[in-house]
Amino acid sequence: QAEAKAQLARRKAEEGSEGQESEEPESPERRRARFEERQLHELAVGRPLLIDWFLASQALLENKPAEARASLARLTEAEATGGLVSRRVAGALVELGDLERARALLEEALESDPENAPLLSQLAGIHLKAERFEEAIAAAVESLSLVYFQPGLHALLGRALMETQRFEAAEQELLVAVAQSPRNLFAHESLSVLYRQHLDRPGDAFAHEGRARSLRHELAARQRLAASD
Repeated sequence: QAEAKAQLARRKAEEGSEGQESEEPESPERRRARFEERQLHELAVGRPLLIDWFLASQALLENKPAEARASLARLTEAEATGGLVSRRVAGALVELGDLERARALLEEALESDPENAPLLSQLAGIHLKAERFEEAIAAAVESLSLVYFQPGLHALLGRALMETQRFEAAEQELLVAVAQSPRNLFAHESLSVLYRQHLDRPGDAFAHEGRARSLRHELAARQRLAASD
């Protein structure tokens, strides 16, 4: 901690001697420097778990999977790992394509906190990605029994029910999803597939296809705007 405090003080002194910051867009080097400053600050106040999370997040952003995995391994080995840390690490593992490690981590966390709705919801998503549809349904139903207002999870459950040919139940869940969140793109897309391919209701399919198309256009416009900033 003492060394981290000293390094942080030196960096602040160097920045102060450089005068005011330029109005030019921030360079990748400067973004990296700010990230390192956050590391030093967290070390200075004694938060090693948070440091490893910063390291893992930055490595994912920089497309450095080996570095991300090393930091995630330290997080999973920490005695203080709890539900929130497990969820974050599991999400990062999913980004890295390691669904089985993510699943195992969440299931381990659920052993000590079996009524944690967010953990169950995340586990349902991993099962769906792995095409374990019955397991996805079970985890989603259990999570929704604890917290019903989860539009994304209703949409996920609807999709898993579609995959298991339970079309009426799938429709009910997907309609709950769009009732709770009218801008839920995944639910509208799923309803359009359900109505067109399975329930022979082209008029309803057309309505949800139009809504999904509009939402995709909005999303693309926001992404272009963010990229131009």
